[in-house]
Amino acid sequence: LIDAPAVQTFTTGTHRNTVIQGTTVEVTCSANGYPAPTFTIKRGNKIVNSTGGRYVIRNIQLKEEDAMYTCEPNNTIGTGAKRELKITVQG
Repeated sequence: LIDAPAVQTFTTGTHRNTVIQGTTVEVTCSANGYPAPTFTIKRGNKIVNSTGGRYVIRNIQLKEEDAMYTCEPNNTIGTGAKRELKITVQG
């Protein structure tokens, strides 16, 4: 069965995507689809360096709240719908 990808989860893994300033945060995007999808993760309009649907933010700061993150899965069948993520940083 061949399927275009669809995002299943896009999260920091924390309650309501709230994190503590100065910590390391891993943003994870997962999707179904066959063949297995690759992922494009963006911060605002800029593609960030992500691997396998994972993006690590070291020493997160309050300014990260200003950006919307998006994940877009792709495979040879097509591109799935984007999913957005807003991170809340507590000082």
